[in-house]
Amino acid sequence: MFSFIRKVPVVALVALMVGLSTTGFFYFKQGGLKAEAKETILVPVPLIEISAYTSITRNDIVMKEFPKGTDLSSVATQTEEIIGKVAVNNLQKEVPISLNDISDADKLPNLNVVSVYVDQARSAGAQPGDIVDVYWIQVDATGQAIAKPVAANARIVEVGDGKTESATVAAINNTFKTPTGTSNIYRLMVKPEEVSGVVAGGSPKNTSVALVKKFSESQPVAIQTAQSPKTTQTQTLKGVTK
Repeated sequence: MFSFIRKVPVVALVALMVGLSTTGFFYFKQGGLKAEAKETILVPVPLIEISAYTSITRNDIVMKEFPKGTDLSSVATQTEEIIGKVAVNNLQKEVPISLNDISDADKLPNLNVVSVYVDQARSAGAQPGDIVDVYWIQVDATGQAIAKPVAANARIVEVGDGKTESATVAAINNTFKTPTGTSNIYRLMVKPEEVSGVVAGGSPKNTSVALVKKFSESQPVAIQTAQSPKTTQTQTLKGVTK
């Protein structure tokens, strides 16, 4: 045996040892990389989609694993940063919550959220985020329709229909036992003094609310519509009376 070892060239032995060392190095290196790649961090995320201007409770939040090293500089990483806050934008399910999308309730504008039924013909195609004026359509004793503005520069928070109900819409439909698919339910942010003029639109049989979509804030002008040739009408428009 010793004679065999003496016959093996020294260069070959050195090469064999270097090869074994290199193989071992890469084996342990790869093992370390795999272990590092599996390292994660727990981040609080919404359990379900959370609508804008909804208070966030502990039941709304779960912890989700993300790879260690994920950029979390602009998101909430602790549940204490989220619980009790109000979402100011829609929060997606299982997506980290941006700190810009939540706020303390006392830092929000002094606005109230109301829900009203609006059929498609009177909705102006308004979508969440749009600015709208809200009109109440009435019919007088002579059969003429009068459109009265009841809220100015309201914001659309959410739109729900009978096919894709949000939790809010489903709750309202269940409360009033309303057949779905007839009118959309619009959640609006309005000024406190405008609530009494708008809230009646929450009646399931309501057909009196009409929305006027616009692209910047402005004051609506009260105009009596559906004028009869036999009736004198007063229009308030830039101080001109007819």
